[in-house]
Amino acid sequence: MKDLLRDLGINIGLLLAGFAGSLVMVKQDGHKDWWTTGTSLIAGTLSANYLTPLAVDALGIKGSNTQYACAFVLGFLGLHGVEFILNKVGISKKNDK
Repeated sequence: MKDLLRDLGINIGLLLAGFAGSLVMVKQDGHKDWWTTGTSLIAGTLSANYLTPLAVDALGIKGSNTQYACAFVLGFLGLHGVEFILNKVGISKKNDK
């Protein structure tokens, strides 16, 4: 099972830290419907898992404990964190007219 998760690019520690951050955000935002709550949790958790290594490298952060903190923050930020990372690495959203 551990090998399968690693092959999928899933780091359990980062995943759990991102999920915890997502839970805090959902609680703070006070989402009313299940669809918004579920998608927010999934987006925050997956962005924390897959973008934490990129964020850590881009920001020059060292150490595993800070990676978990970064994963928590990315989970908390959700899609806003994704936008920040994309802007940091030079990929920005094009403005319409």
